[in-house]
Amino acid sequence: RRQKQLADQKKRDEEKKKRDEERRQKQLADQKKRDEEKKKRDEERRQKQLADQKKRDEERRQKQLAEQERKRLMEELERDLANADANAKREQAELEQRRASSRANDATEIERIKSQIRDKVKRKWAWSGDNTKLEVKYRINLSTNGDILDLQKIGASGDSSFDVSVSQAIRLAKPLPVPKDELLFRENFDPLIIRFTLDELRN
Repeated sequence: RRQKQLADQKKRDEEKKKRDEERRQKQLADQKKRDEEKKKRDEERRQKQLADQKKRDEERRQKQLAEQERKRLMEELERDLANADANAKREQAELEQRRASSRANDATEIERIKSQIRDKVKRKWAWSGDNTKLEVKYRINLSTNGDILDLQKIGASGDSSFDVSVSQAIRLAKPLPVPKDELLFRENFDPLIIRFTLDELRN
């Protein structure tokens, strides 16, 4: 019986030892699992932080690029506006120069035609008065081919016989010279305001 008791005790000791070892192994496995899970969580957190930092860095880089592009576009726009302003001023100056030249040419042409009208009227004019300082002004409505549509005295000389002689000469001189340019005719010869002096008609 003693041998059996010793054998049973040994068996119980071995079973207990086995259970203790299994418990120890389970504890080690659980600890290892917890350590691996913690390591995994730490790595995921680190990766997330790296990703977040990378995202922030990329957003900052894109923002800087956008700001650089905005500045470039603004500078380009300012250059374009400056160039457009300079071109507009240059074109305006050229236009004013052409207008001034055109006005000068128009004035020359107007005086040339008025001189031709005076010369033609002078050839038809006759008067036997003895006054020396006379001047009369007429408004003449003309057609585009120089025919006289209406003739009105708008500034008398003070000598009616002289005024009549000039009006008669004007009518006899028709058709009067007129500019070929329609705009020049319309602005300066429709109607035509013209003066005649005794000195000019006699000389």
